Amino acid sequence: MPLTDAPNRPTRSKRKRPIDQNVEIIDITSDDEEPLPVKQPKPKAGRKLRSSPEKRHEIVDITSEDNDVDTGLDSERHYVCSKLQTPGVRQCLEEENKRLQLKMTSLLIQKAEVQTQMARLREELQGAKSAANGMNLSKIDDHICCEICTLKMWRPFILPACGHTFCMSCLQDWFQTILTRHVREHPQWDISLPSGELPTSTALALQRYPRVYQDVVTVLIPYRSMPGPQYTCPRCRASVKTAPIEDYALKAIVAAVATETGEKPQESLVRRGKGKAKAQPAEHPWAKFFP
Repeated sequence: MPLTDAPNRPTRSKRKRPIDQNVEIIDITSDDEEPLPVKQPKPKAGRKLRSSPEKRHEIVDITSEDNDVDTGLDSERHYVCSKLQTPGVRQCLEEENKRLQLKMTSLLIQKAEVQTQMARLREELQGAKSAANGMNLSKIDDHICCEICTLKMWRPFILPACGHTFCMSCLQDWFQTILTRHVREHPQWDISLPSGELPTSTALALQRYPRVYQDVVTVLIPYRSMPGPQYTCPRCRASVKTAPIEDYALKAIVAAVATETGEKPQESLVRRGKGKAKAQPAEHPWAKFFP
C-alpha cells in the first residue's frame, strides 16, 4: 500500500514567553573565574546611535584645613611641652634664662653709661664752639679795626713801605694834615711842579742814552731845592713815597665778620650815576698826594 502523504499540519509560531521579574536568578559562576566579556549588541544599520548624557559628579570637600593646622599645632605643642618637662632640659633652660638676664642687665648699664658720656661730650663741644667763636671774633676784631678811628676798615689800604694797614679815610686825613703843613711852610710849592727826582724806572731807561739822561738831570736840579711834603706812616713814621694799595683780602674778611655779627657795611664811596646815565669813574683816592 503506497505511503500517503501526511496531512499538512499548521505550523505553530514560537512565542517568546515574558520573563517574570520576580524570578530569582542564581549566579553559579565561580569567583575565581574571570567573567566572560559581554558582547555589546551591534546597532542596526540605518539607525543613529544616541549619545548617552555624560554624568557629572561633583565632589564637595567638607573637610576644614584650619582644623588640620590646629590639630598639628596642638600635637607639636604637646610634644614640646612634654620634652620641656624633662628635669635636665628644664634646668638647662633656667640656667640659660638667668645668663641672658644678667647679660641684658649688663648691656642696660653700659647703655646708660654711654648715653651719659655722649651728653657730657655734647655739652663740652657746645661750650668749646661758643668759646672758640667768641675768642676768634675778639681776636679778628683787633685786626680788622683801624688803629686811628678804632672802627672796622671797610676799605683798608696797606702802606707798601712798612706794611701797616689803615682805613682810607684815616690815611687821607693823615696825608692831608702833612700836605697842609707843608704848603704853609712853602707857599711857592705847587704839586704840579716836578719833584726834582726821576722815578727809578725812568732813570734806568734814560741811562741807555747818557747825553739825554744828563740833560734831564740838569733841568731838574733847580727843583731839588724845593722839597715836597714828606708823608709818613701814622704808626711807625716810616717814609711813604708811593700811594697806598687797597687790601682786598682784608676787605672781604671785614665784610664776612660784619655779616656774622649782623652789622651792615657802610655805603661805597664810589657813587654811581642815576637813571640811564653812565657811572662816572671814581677819582684815584691818592691822586692829590701822589701825582
